[in-house]
Amino acid sequence: MRARLLLVLAAATGCGAPPLSLPHLPEVVATCADTSGDTQVRRTNQAYWEKTGIGAVLLSGNWLKTGKASSARVEFVAGTSMEVDEEAIVVIDVAPALGPDSRAAPLVAVQTGGVRGRIAGSSEGQKHDLVIQSTDGSQARLASKVETQPVEYELHQTDQGTLVSVLNGDAVLSSAGATEALGHGQSSQVTKKGVSRAENLIEFPQSLEPGVDARLQCGDGKPVKLAWRPVPGAVGYLLEVAEDVSFQKRALKYEGPATGMSFMPPSRGVYAWRVAAKDSKHRLGEYGFARRI
Repeated sequence: MRARLLLVLAAATGCGAPPLSLPHLPEVVATCADTSGDTQVRRTNQAYWEKTGIGAVLLSGNWLKTGKASSARVEFVAGTSMEVDEEAIVVIDVAPALGPDSRAAPLVAVQTGGVRGRIAGSSEGQKHDLVIQSTDGSQARLASKVETQPVEYELHQTDQGTLVSVLNGDAVLSSAGATEALGHGQSSQVTKKGVSRAENLIEFPQSLEPGVDARLQCGDGKPVKLAWRPVPGAVGYLLEVAEDVSFQKRALKYEGPATGMSFMPPSRGVYAWRVAAKDSKHRLGEYGFARRI
């Protein structure tokens, strides 16, 4: 039987026979490098959401959603990484190359919530960038001003469009022929009119207690008090506590007007915490220096 099947296949693909037509497969854009809590994906031409996890492949045009107290870290094939915040929805896609000497770039469309990511510096003549698409369809391209240096960025969907903030490095944001330089701690809006003028982000809060590398006794009913100095003009703060200094294994997240919070460590170990402020337009500033406990 096996020999007869081989003969049939050989006859179908022999000289003079038309080639076998295969269905078009969507392009693999990224993978879920890490997930926490409720994370779901909606495939192209699919009306429902399905649970996803570590190692899941994301294809061109897929939607990714995180629930409350959930997050996902996405690693793009093109060398860019991104962390999706809780209660966010993003579309993962790929933008065509600008010319023969360039490569396709990952495309991110934030529908709700926000994401943080990193654009790798160029290596071996390969330049990395990111295409940002707002809900109104307008697009902009974010790239490092110094090609060999990486850029850390943050994207948030607002009523005016997609807010692009640079948390580390120097970047260039371009759209519809207009270009805006964004330095460390600056932001710009992506709208149908192009990109707005760069504005400085609100200052980060100064951490007060506990001190740097504080060592505390861990036991039942003994929370750790975290406190930070108020920032002029801030309407709220975002606190993160994690089990690693890269803040991938989050243990606590608080968003509100308070300038202090009690943290109950789930177990003995080393934790890191950091705080950022929000201005009157609800734009998130950069995080202050991370402290270890």
